[in-house]
Order: sequence, then C-alpha cells, then structure tokens
Amino acid sequence: MPPHPGPSTTSAYLRPVAQKERGTALAIIVYTLLRVALFVAVWVLFEFLTPIHGLWAAASAILISGAISIVVLDRQRGRVGVAAGRFFGRINARIEESARAEDEDEPSADGGAVPDESQPPAASGEGQDQSEHEAVDKQ
Repeated sequence: MPPHPGPSTTSAYLRPVAQKERGTALAIIVYTLLRVALFVAVWVLFEFLTPIHGLWAAASAILISGAISIVVLDRQRGRVGVAAGRFFGRINARIEESARAEDEDEPSADGGAVPDESQPPAASGEGQDQSEHEAVDKQ
C-alpha cells in the first residue's frame, strides 16, 4: 500500500477539483441571485403600480419573471447547465472508475470457469423440473 500523501501533495491534488466546484457553485449562485432580483423587481412593480397586491402580486410576479428569465437569463442558464453537466460527469467518471477497479480486483467465485451448457444439469433436479414444465406447456 502506498504511503499516505502529505498535506502538500493532498492540497495540490484537490486544488483543481476545488476550483472547478467553486466555478460550478458560482454559476449557480449568480443565476439564482439574478432570478431572485428579477422576481423582486417584477413584484415591486405589481405592488406599487397595479391594483394587484399581496399573494396575487407574488403569484403574478413569479409567472411574469419566469417568462422574462427564459429570454433574459438564457446565457446564465446555459452556464449553469454546462457547469452542472461537468460536475455530474466527474461524479459518473469516478463511479465508473471505482466499478472498473472493483471488477478487476475481484476474481469470480468459481475461478473464472464458464459453465458448459452442452452438458445436462447436475443431479439437482433442475433438468427434471424443466422437462416437466415443457411437457405442461405442450398440452
């Protein structure tokens, strides 16, 4: 087993990962803050410039700001999508790498022998049960 890396090695290894995750978090935070700011702006307009107030103003602001954000925040939403795709892609790559390493480490239980299907099954009764099912199916 290799020795445990020291603090300088560990921090050098984690630095690129932390920077990528920071970029993902930053993209999500910026997009969320822009969505909230857009909602508040539309809600304030409804509250002070229309006869719609309270819960109806908030519900209307949610709908209108959502429609506006589809057009206005398209670039930021794309950045969040790319960042999230990279983040989950790294997670999937780690899972696949772990599964591949686990498959390589574990030998099969029977020593890697492939069962010969040309031979009849062992005397466990499996062949007899199968022939009985076939006979019933033919009737």
